[in-house]
Amino acid sequence: ASVGAILTCVVAFAGWKPARRAARARADVPTGRFSGQLGRSVVANLAGCALTVGYPTVMSLMVSKTAIAHAAGLLFAISMTRALLLLPLNVFQPMLISHFVSARGHGTKLLAALWGIVAGAGAVIAAAVALIGPFLLRLLAKDYQLSPGLLAALTLGAAAVTLAVATGALALSLGAHTAYMVGWIVAVAVSAAALALPLPLNTATVVSLLIGPVVGALIHSAAIARRLRVPMAEA
Repeated sequence: ASVGAILTCVVAFAGWKPARRAARARADVPTGRFSGQLGRSVVANLAGCALTVGYPTVMSLMVSKTAIAHAAGLLFAISMTRALLLLPLNVFQPMLISHFVSARGHGTKLLAALWGIVAGAGAVIAAAVALIGPFLLRLLAKDYQLSPGLLAALTLGAAAVTLAVATGALALSLGAHTAYMVGWIVAVAVSAAALALPLPLNTATVVSLLIGPVVGALIHSAAIARRLRVPMAEA
């Protein structure tokens, strides 16, 4: 997929005039500032990937090999519960950002609504997963046995990650690159630290997936609120 994307770009730049014009376009900020923003965005994306797609690697670094060897069912459930929330967000995120930026005057209310919607959707989906999750788990991977409560808790953790992703995207859309980066770095650090707590792996994982992303989302949201208090021309 990555090679295909690169080849597509090469072909576009070689044979499509609008693509070549876009490549020659200048940024709307000075080079130094643009480079700094780009660098912070790259760091933030790397940190974000550690929680969204690289969480098993984080776990392997923070817990014993013996525990990881017996955590296949837990890791499978984490992936499945995240798909329920992150995949729809990937579809609607561009519209979310567009609506948020265009309705900047009501941004604080929209931000509060985002928290409420994600929390509410997470709770509803968690309840549904608690009811039908064990059956689906036996159907898809009969060797994995996880309790309804654990599946529901993992779904709430997925909602927390979804909230961090959404608030991070909004912070970035308002130019809060530093807060975007710091939010994700702190989220990863808190999640990793939670895994090191002297708790059963299932419990530590739930705490990790809930607390870390929520802390990151709070950092993003605080930056968004500050940006919304600044007139657009000064932001």
